[in-house]
Amino acid sequence: MFEKRVCAFIDILGFRDAVVSADSSPDFAKELKGILDVMNSCALALNSPNLYDVVSYALKSNSKEKEEVSLPLKASEYIRSTAFSDSLVISSNSDYRGAANLIFATILLVHELLKIGYMVRGAISSGNLYHDGSTVFGKALVDAYELETAISIFPRICASDEFLSLLGQIEARPGVLSGFFAQDFDGIHMLDYLGDSCLRIASMNDPEQDWEHLKQHNRRLASRIEITGNSISRIAEKAKPNGYRVLAKLRWLVQYYRKSMSINEFYLPRDIELPNIT
Repeated sequence: MFEKRVCAFIDILGFRDAVVSADSSPDFAKELKGILDVMNSCALALNSPNLYDVVSYALKSNSKEKEEVSLPLKASEYIRSTAFSDSLVISSNSDYRGAANLIFATILLVHELLKIGYMVRGAISSGNLYHDGSTVFGKALVDAYELETAISIFPRICASDEFLSLLGQIEARPGVLSGFFAQDFDGIHMLDYLGDSCLRIASMNDPEQDWEHLKQHNRRLASRIEITGNSISRIAEKAKPNGYRVLAKLRWLVQYYRKSMSINEFYLPRDIELPNIT
């Protein structure tokens, strides 16, 4: 009945307020539809070609290499998702491709929600899980849920020790998948969704892809940082009337963005001017 799977539990911060406000405000109703569209289109992973192969294809530098990468698999063979209330559960096989698909899908989901003005908090774990349609339960989900509610605190996706240990066992070479994660100020490992590797994955969903030249590749990185910075600015503007807890989460996100920007500036074209968030 149970399978060994990797599991992400994602909480969309502010979703409940959007639901309540949608009754009386057309703007909030539009926001709510935007959130639901993003949640449903996690099907951008689920009903599209296998994300692992798509990324491998996109990163190839010439047409001959691209021809060698086939796209025969569907991500639905790996990824399953269930949405309820203000949360989303994503799970995948616990092999290399499955873990890669889960990581890529989570990166894309985080950035799509940021673009429409919503922060997320969550956790990723691994272990026994039953996930079929709307039914999902098992230790992997319990672990991810408990990590999200007790440890994540800020708009970050924490990784359990079991999940990180699994990555070490299944990686083709050290750091291929674990490189998408970083240690935060409190020692907790989290998905580094504003880090270089994650930003490059997120930029795959942007228009006018051009992966042929490093210069263009880095311009895409700059563009993605700019999109993210502008999104955080809008979130900050919306958060000002809210209480301390919301502002504490936002402060963490702004500091994380600044840190990411200072690290990534070495890769960026010199004529790019990025947002300065205060």
